[in-house]
Amino acid sequence: MIDALSLYYSEISKVGNVLILVDRADYTQGSANNNGVVNGLIVNTLHVKGLNDRGAGGGGLDQSNGFWFVARPQQSNNIPFYVTINNYTYSTFLADQNAYESFARDPQGNISFLKLGQLPSSGATQNRPSYRRIAYITQYFDTTLNKLLLWNGSQWVDTLGQSH
Repeated sequence: MIDALSLYYSEISKVGNVLILVDRADYTQGSANNNGVVNGLIVNTLHVKGLNDRGAGGGGLDQSNGFWFVARPQQSNNIPFYVTINNYTYSTFLADQNAYESFARDPQGNISFLKLGQLPSSGATQNRPSYRRIAYITQYFDTTLNKLLLWNGSQWVDTLGQSH
């Protein structure tokens, strides 16, 4: 577990930078070699500020430069790895808010994310979270509809599976 991780004003000048790189382990579950091997990471607070901020002349953060907040290049013997980020805050001075909001992560799909920071858990239809949603985990109580909704990866559905 990481209690707090802060990264301020770091230049992302090369392709393929990763803030948290999850390495692979070649241990199989139940083997004598995997004592103490964990299959998850909890970050209580992740705070990033001004990544790739090169002043008013340019810079900014986007996925086209190959930056990822969390990535795992290789799956390890089909052992899943879980990441929970309880609190995520950011600030930026450039027009790259979408990159921070969407939280570029794991392009290979080798990590299962359980939480990507605080999101509103209830409110009106128009205030549903639009970023950092996790399929079949992110829930929202829509006070306009008076229904609990679940993000299924492409749309919000109620407990009966009907889209809203």
